[in-house]
Amino acid sequence: MTIQTATLPRTDGQGSTTSSLEFCFDAPHQWTFIHKPRRVQFSGWAASFDDGPARILVTAADGSRTEHAVSLERPDVVAHFASQSRDAPLQCGFAFELEIPAERGADYVVQLEVVNDSFRSGPAEFRARDFVSMHWEQNGAEREADTSRGNYKDTWNAVSDNENSAKISVAGYTDEAEFERTSKFTLQVLQNSVGVNADDTILEIGCGVGRMAHTLSPLCQRWIGADVSENMLEHARARTGDLANVDFQPLNGWDLSAIDDRSIDMVYCTVVFMHLDEWDRFNYICEAMRVLRPGGRLYVDNYNLLSREGWDFFMKNMLDYHPLQRPANISKSSTPQELCHFLSMAGFEDIDHHAGDDMWVYAWGRKPG
Repeated sequence: MTIQTATLPRTDGQGSTTSSLEFCFDAPHQWTFIHKPRRVQFSGWAASFDDGPARILVTAADGSRTEHAVSLERPDVVAHFASQSRDAPLQCGFAFELEIPAERGADYVVQLEVVNDSFRSGPAEFRARDFVSMHWEQNGAEREADTSRGNYKDTWNAVSDNENSAKISVAGYTDEAEFERTSKFTLQVLQNSVGVNADDTILEIGCGVGRMAHTLSPLCQRWIGADVSENMLEHARARTGDLANVDFQPLNGWDLSAIDDRSIDMVYCTVVFMHLDEWDRFNYICEAMRVLRPGGRLYVDNYNLLSREGWDFFMKNMLDYHPLQRPANISKSSTPQELCHFLSMAGFEDIDHHAGDDMWVYAWGRKPG
């Protein structure tokens, strides 16, 4: 845990008495969507020294105010201040949710202020669009009625009821020799960008029918294939029953909430971003930052709008479908600038990319630490 503090010196009419109120909002803040309404989760701590318990004051955009207690145990904070010979209260943590009016969306602003009997921190602004990691939930009836592109689970289950259909939907062919050839090419790209190490735990976002499992699993400690489609995962399990170090993880379609923090050495997502909206691409990159260990690596790719082949593919998709008849899983492009910017805004370092004369752009980076 990284302790970040804001310290406020006390001054009053009696002269100079020294004290402080120190606090920290944990990151990342989480944006939770349960259809309607939307909620934002906040957590952190506030250590109040000698001036009464700390409280969190929240002012919404409409001016309404709420107060939240600081009452959760945070032994990590106590240990931090003990190293400075200071006694922080054990119950100095907080966690609460704020409801966001559905019509306000990402521009909604709330002000949070930390106070005790003597000090006020001054308001800190939080905007929904600045929250790093988004965790989404939706009840079954609402999801079933949703046929939009963002309903990835139903979209991909619908095109993968049998193995051949699944292969066609993710690759455009069913030939096993071609699957092997392309998996070896992907392996070479990964080795040349993020590297593949014998002690790695590797996570693939959007593993489909497990094309990469037989190629990567002999080269790492553990390979995890994650996918939004239960049908895809069933085909992948059937194809990899002979592999001892392979696991599979269903996804909800928007995040990696089923994967523990700092549990993965390398995350990659290949031939998947084309099927995702831009916001969901970025959120998967943010989630990769969360699940990676310090120093972990991330690789992503997509077809490149700026290449000749990529532009031709873009135009073909435009001309082949009427705007009201485009399939929900139709491929959408990226640019090198987009992918590198997403990696940078998510906090990755050592960011690089490759965009040659062919259709693809590859981008990768390293988690600090």
